[in-house]
Amino acid sequence: MIKNAKLVGSQIDPSSYHRRDPEVKRGNPAYIMSNSELTEFARNPHRWRAGYREGDMEDTEATAWGNLIDVLVLDPERYGDKFVVAPEVYPCEPTKKDSRTEKPWTWGANYCKEWRDEQGDKTIIKTSKLEDSDRAIKALATDSIISEVLECSKKQVMVTAEWHDKPTGLIVPLKILIDLVPDIKHELFGQFLGDLKTCRDASQRGFKMAIFQRGYHNQGALYLDVYEAATGENRTDFIFPIQENFDPFEPARRMLSTEYIQIGRDNYRLAIAKYCQCLATLNWPGYDDDADRQVNGFTLVEPDAYMLG
Repeated sequence: MIKNAKLVGSQIDPSSYHRRDPEVKRGNPAYIMSNSELTEFARNPHRWRAGYREGDMEDTEATAWGNLIDVLVLDPERYGDKFVVAPEVYPCEPTKKDSRTEKPWTWGANYCKEWRDEQGDKTIIKTSKLEDSDRAIKALATDSIISEVLECSKKQVMVTAEWHDKPTGLIVPLKILIDLVPDIKHELFGQFLGDLKTCRDASQRGFKMAIFQRGYHNQGALYLDVYEAATGENRTDFIFPIQENFDPFEPARRMLSTEYIQIGRDNYRLAIAKYCQCLATLNWPGYDDDADRQVNGFTLVEPDAYMLG
């Protein structure tokens, strides 16, 4: 059961949201769980407990692009704090063989390495990437419905809460960061919460698969429930303004069905219940520990119905 939910505020810097107490490790009941943590825990508790993070294996270029679009759309004032464009040339001393005073930028040059070190935690992007992002933002703005949702919404809204688990008596701290919270009085979107996504395939079939594979329906249900517990507002629907991450940066709009939200709600509650059992028993099962059928310790792999042709 969700209790003690509190609205922290809007325009929360994601780096602040993701920051953690280094002394509180996974496996400690005080560790704050988010949707992404719950999703990875549910896939393999043993792997999650050992330190696996989804981002470690993701396409770093696609992730960096998504972060750039998030900042430009949701919090453009922080762009300068988060990103910096690499120069196209760097200064050099002319020689007898080469009279140039500038050369094309390369990370092999000491000047360029020193410049990179001076940027600290900022993400370095190329001029071409900045030009691409300008086109992407313009393409997103051509969709009048997405533009209206963005215009009427508070952005990056953080909420904290606790899950009180009856079987174990444990209390699990939770936190969420909602990209889009439309004005509750908006005639069309007042019942929505939303999350901005960039993706490789914005088609209906493609994004439906992404929802299932990445647990976006679990995210939608958890966010709706925690936000309602904090505010008392009747938010019933979860939407995804989405955009492909390649030229011409085609936008699209998706909304979870009531059935999909209920599946997500069942999923996140099962994940929390299992998490509490792991905390209580100190047992963190891996892939084969939950297997239904084994032969001499090996999990039996059988064909699904569609494979039988």
